[in-house]
Amino acid sequence: VETGSLDNFVNGAIETFTIESKIDIGQLDCVTIDVEEDDAWIFEWISVSSDINPVERYVFNNESVMMSSDLSEGSNNMELCVPVVIYTVRTQTTSHKYADTNKISAFL
Repeated sequence: VETGSLDNFVNGAIETFTIESKIDIGQLDCVTIDVEEDDAWIFEWISVSSDINPVERYVFNNESVMMSSDLSEGSNNMELCVPVVIYTVRTQTTSHKYADTNKISAFL
């Protein structure tokens, strides 16, 4: 989805932009950022949500990469992906006789 030019990034502030699109790109997995101006910018994170997918999905600039079209200042493009989510699954086996086993494969 082409966003056009987004600017006015203030130190420590959270900026919110609304982008209208006729295309539903689905749930965010990765974000590609391209900058065309040489005024340097370092963002902490970017989140994306939509009317269809209202849960915000975050990508993080963990290495504090500076974005700028002046390559002596930083990088002019970057792709960031949503971190891998680790789930913990717990189960409790009943205390009934013969409830336990070590010869079953359960798939969730």
